[in-house]
Amino acid sequence: MEFGRRLFSLLKTSKKEDEELFLSAGNTSAQLEELIASSNGGQGIPIRRFTAKELIKATNNFKEIVGYTGNCHIFTGSFDKSPILVKKFREFSPDRSLSGAIRDIVITSRMSQHKNVLKLLGFSIEFKIPVLVYECAWTKVEQLPNLLYPRPKTAFRWKNRLRIATDIGNAIAYLHTAFPAPIVYRDLNPQNIVIDQDGVAKLLEFSLSTSIPPGESSVEDCVVGTTGYGDPEYTITGIITLKTDVYMFGMLLLVLLTGKKPLDPYSGSLKDCVKDHVKNNRFNKILDDTILAEDGGIRKEQQLQASVALALRCVENKGENRPELVEVVEKLRWIERSVHLF
Repeated sequence: MEFGRRLFSLLKTSKKEDEELFLSAGNTSAQLEELIASSNGGQGIPIRRFTAKELIKATNNFKEIVGYTGNCHIFTGSFDKSPILVKKFREFSPDRSLSGAIRDIVITSRMSQHKNVLKLLGFSIEFKIPVLVYECAWTKVEQLPNLLYPRPKTAFRWKNRLRIATDIGNAIAYLHTAFPAPIVYRDLNPQNIVIDQDGVAKLLEFSLSTSIPPGESSVEDCVVGTTGYGDPEYTITGIITLKTDVYMFGMLLLVLLTGKKPLDPYSGSLKDCVKDHVKNNRFNKILDDTILAEDGGIRKEQQLQASVALALRCVENKGENRPELVEVVEKLRWIERSVHLF
């Protein structure tokens, strides 16, 4: 419970408090290490403190950008003869605060043992905004948008999409249930997901995550996130609940099913478009062509229908009408098990 209170207090710091916190690098480092330790029940976690000199050398002065999230660039590098990924916040971003970087470090360190979270090796506070360093055990970094929207278009198999949905749902459900103060991810979108060489999906960004106070079911905060994925209740009221993540997950599932973006200048809202197609029995017309081109017959058709129905439950306008994410993951696992039958 103590970690829950400490984390909630951390996530509510103001920008001015952020700046005061970072006046002393040594003080900041000590506080980070204390938070990381308390988040693991007092057990030590091998999180390294890197110097700026080490990371500049490891990345060849941040030369090779291999990806990005909403407010960060991702660089590849090598440290002690091992490949690493380095995430550097874009300093000009109006959304980025020092508290966001701190929460990213603390929550990622707590989640690093989860198979669907990119493992954090360490951090450096010798930059204006802290830099995060991740393990990278594969040669090619693949962010989910590269698979969803390739040029030219290539096959992205249904079973792989389903596995990605299950993996990410599993990680978010863990955030919701594993801590005394539940954590809401708050910015679920393809850009924050990387796929390793074995096809396992991993989250790499927790800077907008927020904690719900112990004993409460919601928290109010400013509206942030990625356009097209936002929960309408949260967008209107600023009130965050666990169902905020459920809505975003439903949008992610619709994107995986259709290969389309959540908002289109011509067709409008993907959610409304899918609802219209389902209502008018034109279900297959909205699915990604590469999925339809696969074999699978009636069993695959049933899986796709079940997945679309599940996604639409998740994106109900009212949070009370959405399922819990644990239930969503259980349903996806049931669907995923049946995929191996053909």
